[in-house]
Amino acid sequence: MLNCPDGPPHLRESYGFSRHDELRILKELAAHLPVLCPKWSEIHGDF
Repeated sequence: MLNCPDGPPHLRESYGFSRHDELRILKELAAHLPVLCPKWSEIHGDF
């Protein structure tokens, strides 16, 4: 879950990723929220 517009992203489910990889993915998502959230809104409407 991105938790737009201000984050932080939240992981609801994970299958097959190590905790290290999960944290890395969340960190990358958080860094890209300024791009991801407006795109999400374009596709799905308001947050």
